[in-house]
Amino acid sequence: MRHLSNVFQGLLFSNPENFNDVNKLAKLWLHESERVYADRLVTNADLSTYNKNVQGIANKFFKIPGMEDFYKKAGAYTRSRYSSI
Repeated sequence: MRHLSNVFQGLLFSNPENFNDVNKLAKLWLHESERVYADRLVTNADLSTYNKNVQGIANKFFKIPGMEDFYKKAGAYTRSRYSSI
């Protein structure tokens, strides 16, 4: 429960003027989820599984342009992919 509340805390601390678009808010959710959950993963295999699962969830509920390209770059162990939000 604590981790989920950290995701929502990150969303609620955002500036609404900067996230007035569904795609931007979805990317912020992805960023906060990675910050809270993926940063705790130790192995590349775990991170790869996390990326696959979160991409499936994001594609199911949000249609974010460029999502496939975004996660192709994630094949290697990379962090701070969200600098272009």
